[in-house]
This record gives sequence, C-alpha cells and structure tokens, in this order.
Amino acid sequence: LRSTVVLANAYYDVGFGDGYSAAGGPFAYIGAGLGVAFNDSTVTDPNGASVNDKNTSLAAAGMAGLGYDFGAFTTDIGYRALYINRVENTTAANPFSVDNNWVHEVRGTVRYRFN
Repeated sequence: LRSTVVLANAYYDVGFGDGYSAAGGPFAYIGAGLGVAFNDSTVTDPNGASVNDKNTSLAAAGMAGLGYDFGAFTTDIGYRALYINRVENTTAANPFSVDNNWVHEVRGTVRYRFN
C-alpha cells in the first residue's frame, strides 16, 4: 500500500510568556488538516501474480506539539494522527475495502528563518 496525502493545514501557536516573537522561547501548537489520499494497493497471490488497484479517499489530520524558538532556528517535536477514510482493492481475487484507517506519527523538525 502506498498513499499520497494532500492536506490543507491550519496551526495555532500557543506561546509561553513571550513566545510570539523571534527568540521567544518555548511554545506549543495544535493543528488540523483536511484533504485527500490517493491510495495505490497491490495484492500478490501465493503464485506470485500481482493485482494493482487505486482509489481516492477523504483524509484528515490532527497535530499537537512542543517547540523552542531560538530566533534564527526553531525546533519542535510533535504528534500527528492521520485519518484515511477508505483503502480498497476491488480488482483482487479477494477484493477488500478497509474503512477508518489511522496512522500515528511522532515527528521532529528544525526550521531556519531567512529574514
């Protein structure tokens, strides 16, 4: 299974004290996203024959994390729950459709300001 997910995301930063300016220190954030998942699933039978099928599905995400703003650099560690409504392969010998799929991720980032 391979899924390409396209989401439009919105985030809200919560500063601790002076956390809204460059070199502002610690902050937290929450976010949400909505979009689509382009799923490509391949089923291989015991004889080695493969059947490929594609479907498009609703996708959504919820994010939360903590970070620190150093001025030129910002770091954070966060969690993302990605929801894919349906993954299916209707051309396989044993067709399937799986609803309400969740992917849980812990992610870390480092960002640099160019201004």
